[in-house]
Parts: sequence; C-alpha cells; structure tokens
Amino acid sequence: MNKKKIWSLQLAPGSFIYLLMMPAFCSQWIMGSKYRTKLRQRQLRNRGFDPALGWNGILVKRTEDRTTEIPPRTQAM
Repeated sequence: MNKKKIWSLQLAPGSFIYLLMMPAFCSQWIMGSKYRTKLRQRQLRNRGFDPALGWNGILVKRTEDRTTEIPPRTQAM
C-alpha cells in the first residue's frame, strides 16, 4: 500500500469519531453560557441593578439617584 491510501483509510474513521464527539463538546459550551447568563442577571439584581434597563438605563438611573442623595454631615477629627 502506498502512503496516500493509508492516509485516506485513517481519515474516514477519524472524521467519523470527530462528528460523533462534537455535539457533546458543543452542548457543554452552550449549556454553560446559558447558565452564566442567568447567574450574571441574578447577581446584578442582588446588587440593585435592573438588567432589563440595559447599560445606558442603569447609568441614567444611577445619576438620577445621586441627585436625590443627602450629602454626608461634616466630620471633624
């Protein structure tokens, strides 16, 4: 047998195994990213941010909240 024929015989089983294993590897990545998104939204809500507002909405809300804050009393050492 020549080298080209041996290489083509090894290519088919390797490709088949790769096609069988790829869905398992990709599903782990997809499931992990969905879980991280849920976890991130939960952490934002716990810290007082609303993910539905988006980044710009959160910044606007923070600037509005800062204008209504009471300044701290003067402190002496």
